[in-house]
Amino acid sequence: MKLPKAKLTGPIALLLAAVFFFALAPFLMASGIRAWIWWEGRQNGLTIDVGSVEAPLLRPVVLRQLSARAAGERQLDVNIEVARIEFELNLSAIFGFSGTRQIRDV
Repeated sequence: MKLPKAKLTGPIALLLAAVFFFALAPFLMASGIRAWIWWEGRQNGLTIDVGSVEAPLLRPVVLRQLSARAAGERQLDVNIEVARIEFELNLSAIFGFSGTRQIRDV
């Protein structure tokens, strides 16, 4: 018995979208985290450079070679350099807009 093509198109498209999402998730997470760090630093008057971001899916995020410096003329001179930071994200707080903290564990 032949099934109509319309009945198979939807599930196949969903399966391909899920595979595509899981294949690109670490890259998208790393880029998003890098942009989030840049944005937060910019809002607080800091220049933040990150050497590399490792963001495996549903695992702790690792930042390597992080440096933060005060941008422009400030009364307090800030210069922080860290070789490695590992933290866990609370995805339910990020995507659910709840009042809990976005970073669960450092």
